[in-house]
Amino acid sequence: MTTRDHKKDIEAKSTDYGLSVARITKRQPLKRIERDLNEQNKLVFVFENTETLKEITEAYWNHQLEVDALEFYNNLKLLKNRIREELYNG
Repeated sequence: MTTRDHKKDIEAKSTDYGLSVARITKRQPLKRIERDLNEQNKLVFVFENTETLKEITEAYWNHQLEVDALEFYNNLKLLKNRIREELYNG
């Protein structure tokens, strides 16, 4: 197994903003934000690939994830600010 393959296994990446906010709201730490190598205008949100993260992701896509609405909204704003700081003010 190469280093790249190992890194791929320990990280979960998504370009979905709503899913990423939901993961953060469920207390999953965001490791970093990257630009998509294929589409520079897209962002990739990188999380540690854990069993809990997989469960949250599955519940999100199955419309079964419950989060506090106010906390979700606050995290939505916080992530938008983090994007501006890290990628545009760098």
